[in-house]
Amino acid sequence: MTDDISSKKGRETHPPSCPPHQHHLTGPRQPEPFDPQRAALLDDTERFDYLPPSQIVQMLELEDGMTVVDFGAGTGLYSAEIARYRPSVQVIAYDIQPEMLAMMRSKPALNSSRITVCGPSEIAAYKGQADRLLALNVLHELDDDSLQLARELLARRGFALLIDWDARVPRPVGPPPEHTYTLEEALDRLKRLGFAAESLPNRLRFHFAIRSRASS
Repeated sequence: MTDDISSKKGRETHPPSCPPHQHHLTGPRQPEPFDPQRAALLDDTERFDYLPPSQIVQMLELEDGMTVVDFGAGTGLYSAEIARYRPSVQVIAYDIQPEMLAMMRSKPALNSSRITVCGPSEIAAYKGQADRLLALNVLHELDDDSLQLARELLARRGFALLIDWDARVPRPVGPPPEHTYTLEEALDRLKRLGFAAESLPNRLRFHFAIRSRASS
């Protein structure tokens, strides 16, 4: 889970004049994963102002009994929200960082029969089982192997919803634009890695949304 929200003391800003940037279309844009010592920022519900859980749940198109993987769940804030909005689904809160996993396992909101906190040693059991996969603010951090894992987790008719910072949109929060993708770059990368990807219309201020399925 990436740097979602700046400190309220000295917010990180990105001016509108930031020029377009050129990058390779493979590999993570952000050089390092989110620092677990700043994990409290991921639990700040001010994030809901620009990433409303209700909109994300609507885009996931969840049905009763589905399994949804929160891929790069961080502190599990949105895992808990998905379970709250759709109590009939099973949520797999997946992260690779031991510190994040420990935080999630200590949270009462995630101590539920409908939420499973899952790390790298356990995720293989869910290959081919994810009716939906949410990758929220992590695409620019994921290497190609991680995206391949996301692809393998999808059920035959499942899809991944990737929501990430749009490098072309000026914003007062999040990582610097050179660490993120434009919509076109993100679509290109996903298609190169074997996804059938399409952009989704949305009302998010700082983000693009992409629906991806494993190419047959």
